[in-house]
Amino acid sequence: ELLDLLEAGICPPPTHTYRIGEEVEVITKGYGWQRATVVGVSDHHYDLRMTTSVEGQESFVWHNRPARTIRRPGSQAFEVGDRVDALTRSYGWQRGIVVF
Repeated sequence: ELLDLLEAGICPPPTHTYRIGEEVEVITKGYGWQRATVVGVSDHHYDLRMTTSVEGQESFVWHNRPARTIRRPGSQAFEVGDRVDALTRSYGWQRGIVVF
């Protein structure tokens, strides 16, 4: 899984920092990139408030997320940790993860 690779330190360390109140996107298992708001910061780990897409459900706080699993919203370039599909000459379309 993507988050397992990130947690294992296979991906390089984060290059961005985020501030409390900043809108970000965080990679999630099964749902891809989801919008969130930074509500706490500690040594390149962040507490994020996420709102579910189901109407009537409240938001929740996701504690201690590593910076390398977070990006700024609307980012057009690929970033470390992004899931991608790549067209290869020998094997056609293959799923992968940006690692550097």
